[in-house]
Amino acid sequence: ACLGFAADEALLCGEAGPSGGEHRLDVERSCRHSTFTDLRVGQRPQDRNPSRGAGPPVHLRAPGRRPGASAVHRRRVDDPDLVEQGVTVAGQVPDHLPDQRQHRAESISIPLCPDMGDIVSMLAGGRSVVVTYHMGTMRKEKSRLNLVIWVYEHILLKPMLLRVKMMRGSSDYVRDEFLINFRYKTHTITPGVHSEFFYTAAVAVTTPHVIFVGSFNQSNGHKNLRSLLTVGQELRAAVPDLQLTVVGDGDDRSMYEDLTATKGLRDVTTFTGWLERSALAEAYRAAAVFALPSTNGSFPLVITEAMVTGLPVVSTPVGGISALVDDETDGLLVAPADINGLVKGMSRALKRILNDKGLANRMGAACRHNSVHSLSWSSRAAMTYKTVA
Repeated sequence: ACLGFAADEALLCGEAGPSGGEHRLDVERSCRHSTFTDLRVGQRPQDRNPSRGAGPPVHLRAPGRRPGASAVHRRRVDDPDLVEQGVTVAGQVPDHLPDQRQHRAESISIPLCPDMGDIVSMLAGGRSVVVTYHMGTMRKEKSRLNLVIWVYEHILLKPMLLRVKMMRGSSDYVRDEFLINFRYKTHTITPGVHSEFFYTAAVAVTTPHVIFVGSFNQSNGHKNLRSLLTVGQELRAAVPDLQLTVVGDGDDRSMYEDLTATKGLRDVTTFTGWLERSALAEAYRAAAVFALPSTNGSFPLVITEAMVTGLPVVSTPVGGISALVDDETDGLLVAPADINGLVKGMSRALKRILNDKGLANRMGAACRHNSVHSLSWSSRAAMTYKTVA
């Protein structure tokens, strides 16, 4: 069976091996922020190595990429180095492939967003449709689109979800909250993380350096950078050499920069803008602790990146975060009962980790160990294949 899978970074295709009962997958990893517009399956005679039993390779075409801009690597799913390769999406379907129209996917997998899922499910014909849902409700605090989103989620979305064969949620929170009425056909497959790309620092960071990564758009106000800046103001008195790195960009960047100056943090805070993956990995390694005072979220990928880099995490037990971060083991979780309480709790938690190097080292080691063993991309691919095999 061939599967087109465009959820996050894994694309896979596979079939029964030569022994008949053994399954192999070819998994192709793409750059994290690509948007896939075309999925085609093709095969060359030399790709058919009987000793591997691998299915035909999957090729992607992404918008805005010039032909031949990047390469695709193929590995078996049981290869331990499967996801430890920095791989980008192919610039186009190679010319040497035969007419791909002769290869029809038996199962169509789509990351759900308004309209896309409805259209694909209606055009799927007799093929099965599998929906991947990455978050809970799309409604945001104080958004003018909340009424429209409510109508979509409660009226327009339901017929499509009834039609699909199966759904995948990025966390148990998505399955047990937003998709509770479809829990009987929903599987949880959390995103993976590139454990060799986001490796740990050669020497443990001893300076009190806090890092935040997230969007500054108004629609992402739930990431709560405003509260973290207030926390930084409180920490400054107790931690004179405090450093704060803020990675991201968006509509409200100038507002946050002005707020940083108002709170007396301009000289200790660095706004980097969005960073490319290698620069982002370096930014994690330069920090001592990762902070995300989010008031909403499903399964923040930035937390997985920080954890696999060996950073203890200070965050909140909202959405799927509590399933990702083990309080007092991987980091510290602060309940966001109200903003004042959250600020005081985050301040205490950060102060505790920054002032106790032994605790920080133990938590960082636990983060690295747990994420490497439970969030590998090879295990994500295997779990995905099991849901459609």
